[in-house]
Amino acid sequence: MNPVLVLVNDRNCEAFLLAFLGDWPIEVVGSPGELRERLKQGSFPLVIVTNFGVDPWQAIDCVPAERGFPVLFLTGHLDQRLAKDCAAKRIPVHRAPIDPQALFRELRLALDDPRLGRS
Repeated sequence: MNPVLVLVNDRNCEAFLLAFLGDWPIEVVGSPGELRERLKQGSFPLVIVTNFGVDPWQAIDCVPAERGFPVLFLTGHLDQRLAKDCAAKRIPVHRAPIDPQALFRELRLALDDPRLGRS
């Protein structure tokens, strides 16, 4: 099974996100450049892009508009340019902080995994 690819460069935020992904294999990259390279190399069930320790514009610039995988963007910053870029690339945006149940719901939908967030 291919890993969920996560762009995050903050240890606390990384731990927060990883706790939501259950048994899914995960690969964390810490920079937009690393993300760009990994996206060229494989297919992923989900790519989670954040601006946690990463410039949000650079993070979104790395995601191709035409792709064969779902992407979620979690951000504490959203301006008109980011909103426009995400809309053009069909990337759903979720503002941080995000309600844990809302995050579980988004992950369940993106990964088609009803087990996530269920006891």
